[in-house]
Amino acid sequence: MKKHFLLLISIFLFSSSLFSQYITVDDTRTAQDLVQNVLFNNTGCATISNFNVSGGDFGTGENSYAYFNQNGSSFPFAEGVVLSTGKAIHTVGPNDTLSDDDGVNWGTDSDLQSIFSDTYNATLLEFDFIPQTNFFSFDYIFASEEYQENNPNTCQYSDVFAFLIKPIGGSYTNIAVVPNTTIPVSVTSVHPEIPNGCPAENEAYFGQWNGSNAPINFNGQTAVLRAQGNVVVGQTYHIKLVIADHTNYRYDSAVFILANSFNVGIDLGQDKLITTQNALCGNETISLDAGVGNNYQWYKNGVPLAGQTNQLLVVDSILGDGTYSVERDNGFGCLSEGSITIQFDTNPVVNNAELKQCIDANTQQTTFNLYDAFDLMNNGDTSLSMVSFTYNGNEIQNPENYQNEVNNQIIQVKLEKPSGCFAVADLTLVVHQNPLLQQDETVYYCLDNYPQSITLSAGLINGNPNANIEYLWSSGETTETIQVNQIGDYVVTVTNSDGCSASRTITVLPSTVAIVNEIKITENEFYPKVSAIFDVVGQGNYQFALDIDSSQIDDINLYQQENYFENLSYGEHILYVKDTLACETLIYPFVILQYRKFLTPNNDGINDTWNINNLNSLVHYNVIGSITIFDRFGRVIAQITPNGLGWNGFYNGKIAPPDDYWFTVKMVDFRGKTFIKRGHFSLN
Repeated sequence: MKKHFLLLISIFLFSSSLFSQYITVDDTRTAQDLVQNVLFNNTGCATISNFNVSGGDFGTGENSYAYFNQNGSSFPFAEGVVLSTGKAIHTVGPNDTLSDDDGVNWGTDSDLQSIFSDTYNATLLEFDFIPQTNFFSFDYIFASEEYQENNPNTCQYSDVFAFLIKPIGGSYTNIAVVPNTTIPVSVTSVHPEIPNGCPAENEAYFGQWNGSNAPINFNGQTAVLRAQGNVVVGQTYHIKLVIADHTNYRYDSAVFILANSFNVGIDLGQDKLITTQNALCGNETISLDAGVGNNYQWYKNGVPLAGQTNQLLVVDSILGDGTYSVERDNGFGCLSEGSITIQFDTNPVVNNAELKQCIDANTQQTTFNLYDAFDLMNNGDTSLSMVSFTYNGNEIQNPENYQNEVNNQIIQVKLEKPSGCFAVADLTLVVHQNPLLQQDETVYYCLDNYPQSITLSAGLINGNPNANIEYLWSSGETTETIQVNQIGDYVVTVTNSDGCSASRTITVLPSTVAIVNEIKITENEFYPKVSAIFDVVGQGNYQFALDIDSSQIDDINLYQQENYFENLSYGEHILYVKDTLACETLIYPFVILQYRKFLTPNNDGINDTWNINNLNSLVHYNVIGSITIFDRFGRVIAQITPNGLGWNGFYNGKIAPPDDYWFTVKMVDFRGKTFIKRGHFSLN
């Protein structure tokens, strides 16, 4: 029997452990009970009346408003009031079903509708109160099924709620807003970054995404937020807490209001937190004012501060981080309270720095982007921001495009943490000159000279080329000059002792000594006139001259662009083909032979024999062997000596048939170079 009893106890404890993971709700409470006994922590400082609550009719007796209890779960609030756009019972975890309720003829609230429009399924709790102090506040959490992790819908859809307050006869003000703004709190106004959806919005006030075993049945929730406002003592106010679906009834939301947080008390100001970027910095202090009253007691983290029984409390870094609260006795049974959480953050450690700019012009002024100094000044803390730049006490308005006034100008830069704590450092603007180089150029390399090389120079103009100058060529060399024998682009970068660099490109193109491809000799029989066209090939830029003195070979004034010469004499000539790019001048001797163009062997004493007339008068040329005459079939017809009588037109004892005949003569010039001259004539 005892074993059975122990087993039942174990089952009960195990079941209780599972159940205690989730909040509990009681949706039978009245409006007065929810306001007077749950929300308010001190009814002595306010007169409360005219309670009303309304919500959905589900036909089952269930309500969309309720008292809730933490029930040992991880929910941030121990207890309080929940208002929902669905059944209050469906706010209870786990978060494994979609809260998606609708009610019978469930309408909206006209005041909420005037703010947001297109609202449905409104739940509201309202009452009147007359404060005996000039400030009130309460804490809340907004939760919603429309918080959908990694889903772009989070960027677009949200239910709406408002905490409306107005003096009787006045207009409503919504105090359910993102701190320090007038933006209503909603899914779309408070969320982290949504991948492929939208950037974060007021992320510091987002609480968390909820897993399937969360204590409440909503996908996400805000951090603990505080609604607050100033009021006039003795004035009657109406407060309406209201939430509604937006656009349609789908995907419910709820607002959880902390029990006893409806504080009609003392405004000590906004919490000073690192997460909200308004923490105190370094040796800053803050003076907390509890307002006019009879008696005071200050606390830190719930512990009385000895001797701190005055209206003012100065909090410094010695007192340090903590929640500071005060109790003030106002008389007539009203004991006011107020609290503020204060955090201190250290000022950042930053570096003085130099921002260098290298320019080509010979000046000491140029344009800087002052933000380029960030990595030099932040001491490795990339969370810092450069928030201001000043010079001589005046803020610089164009830091991204700022022209310095003098060289080595020192400006002050303010770098700030996300918390607002900052430090100021000096930034020196330094202007250096780039090395001055010759312009890019093109040079030529004579391929006929390979493997000889040519010299390329970095072309430094301003400065000693050997004084702390660094050179880097695209070919890898690190000297001021290099030797090359390959065509291509050579880029040199010159860096001076200030770290400034300049580059130039030298393009090496090929050139070659000219090659005479053909000499075309033209003679006019009726007007003794000989002309020549010199057909040359190669990769150079060529100019031409004839029969100049060898001592004048480099005189460019003696050369012409045209390859045509006329009025030439028979006999020896020397052609000079000058390459203006890189190669040597070609010296090309040639001979214009003088011979009859017709042979008429009829014994009339005119053109009866044929020979080359001027071979014996040549000085620098000698004939090797005989002159050979061929017919058009290549058959040797005759061989004659240069100084003989010539050919008489006979072949094998007979006059050769009328036709064109060709001749060759082998010669050697003054350089010992042999060549063959060819020509033709007609036998009539």
